Amino acid sequence: MTRARETGQILRFGAVGGVATATHLAIVALLAGWTALAPALVHAGGYAGAFLVSFFGHYHVTFRSRRAYAVALRKFMVVSLAVFLASVGIVWAAVAAGLAEAAALLLAAMSVPVLSYVLNRAYVY
Repeated sequence: MTRARETGQILRFGAVGGVATATHLAIVALLAGWTALAPALVHAGGYAGAFLVSFFGHYHVTFRSRRAYAVALRKFMVVSLAVFLASVGIVWAAVAAGLAEAAALLLAAMSVPVLSYVLNRAYVY
């Protein structure tokens, strides 16, 4: 892959991630404002919407995959779980090593997109 093509792919990855995040926040705002659902259920609804936007956005826009949806979706679910567990592990290890909680969360927030991009590119799509 050329440097220009990879740069474009990384930019598309970030754009899809931004749209997925906006989707999550929009769903949370709607559910929190219009329903009496518990906050955890509101968040789960936002997460589910963002998950779908992320999967289909990366499938069609970021990676332009030709893999069967079912295969890519299973792999995307595995990578999503792995990245979630890695983010929890990063925060736990950083705090255990003496880093302030805010710094540990920032470290995880900076690491997760990189890990997610690498795993999605190599394994999912």
